[in-house]
Amino acid sequence: MAIQLKKQLGLIDGISYVSGAIIGSGIFISPSPILAGSGGSTGLALIIWGVCGLIAMTEALCFMEIVQRVRKSGGLYTFILESSGESVSFVFLWMHILVLRPMSIAVSGLASATYILRPLFPYCSDMAPASAVKLIATLIIMLYVFMNSYSIKRSAVMQSVLLACKLIAIGLIVIFGLLSITKGSDEVPLSNPFNFHVDNLSMNGIVFAVYVGIFAYGGGDSALYAFEEYVSPKRNIPLAIVIGHLIPIVAYLLVNVAYYTVLTTEEITSGLAVAVTFAEQCMGFLKWGIIACIVLSTSANINQNCFTSSRMIYVAAREDNFPKFLSMVNTDRRTLLPAMITIGCLGVVMLSLGSLLSTLKIYTILMQVSRLVAVYGLFKLRKTHTPVNVIKVPLFVPIFYLIMISAMIMVTVIYDPEVIPKALICASTGVVAIVLTKFSKIHGSRLRSIYKKMHESMVKITRAVLLSEFTETT
Repeated sequence: MAIQLKKQLGLIDGISYVSGAIIGSGIFISPSPILAGSGGSTGLALIIWGVCGLIAMTEALCFMEIVQRVRKSGGLYTFILESSGESVSFVFLWMHILVLRPMSIAVSGLASATYILRPLFPYCSDMAPASAVKLIATLIIMLYVFMNSYSIKRSAVMQSVLLACKLIAIGLIVIFGLLSITKGSDEVPLSNPFNFHVDNLSMNGIVFAVYVGIFAYGGGDSALYAFEEYVSPKRNIPLAIVIGHLIPIVAYLLVNVAYYTVLTTEEITSGLAVAVTFAEQCMGFLKWGIIACIVLSTSANINQNCFTSSRMIYVAAREDNFPKFLSMVNTDRRTLLPAMITIGCLGVVMLSLGSLLSTLKIYTILMQVSRLVAVYGLFKLRKTHTPVNVIKVPLFVPIFYLIMISAMIMVTVIYDPEVIPKALICASTGVVAIVLTKFSKIHGSRLRSIYKKMHESMVKITRAVLLSEFTETT
């Protein structure tokens, strides 16, 4: 029996997933490298924050039109599939599922675990055992996998709660920053939040700052991954995109102004835990609340990634590009349990990676190349997918986005060429995967036989281990 996902997501859920996906680890770790890349100029840093927010908004508006034309779940993978074909889409799908999404989940888990252990090492947070950090990160990832596997609606409610916690933390930072300005006492080393004086400014530094800023605004297309599960998607998805982006853009600018008025440039650029340094200086006992909010904020990105990545796996398996058992849906709870467990396990495997900043350029450039291909496909979809009542964005919106991202990639090739071979290596794994997949679809081939046996075995194992009934989808 064919089964479809239930339409149960509304406007508030969409806003929560968009804003909740954007507001996370980025605002708590990005101010330091962005200010450093801006040559210590707080004014230039604020401009970079604003430009990156504008880029994120234009990207999401393009995706909003695309999803109305294809009218399918799956997000980025579906967009590229419909515009560029199966081969190109599978290469990007492979990178996202096996490299980029698990990397993002792992980074969020490690960040949350680090802040959980921070009270145990108040004077030297780097002394926290790596094994303990990874163990707690694993438990956090598994917790969110369980939540999304148990009930998508409860997971959406949790995302709304986590978004409220993030906004409370950001609100406290902004309020205490404003209070520090009004005090004007010698106790607070006030900086000029609009200072344009620069030290050691370089093109490579600016590019890295833009990369970090784009990472901080990442995830704004989250609401589009579950198009088929929205009630009134024509109304709710565009509103979720616009409102969901305006909230973090305004919040990020206000938080950075608060940082710049309380902390010196050296204090901001000396480490990634800027929010904790801020809280220790002017929040008193409330600093523990900020740490708790940071943990929730960074871990919420895991919830969002589990939500979106499982939909990518689900749609890819439904299109026969991944093993079919990954498209199976729990008939009782209507959740994507096999896909959810898969992305959770991949996230745990990626916990062995290094720090965020050491992999940020590779992560961001691969993400932006895939988004560049998807937005470029919008021009083709306007000719091939013409349903009625589509909200069409002005032509300058996709053109602006394509110019900005193309320029950023070109500058990277010129000023930071060593990152390109690493990115190509990650992308090439998708080419190998698609060759194997093509052979597995040839009837009578050895790989096809192995593929069918694996699918049948995994279906039996899934039903036996999870003690539940699953069915394939259409």
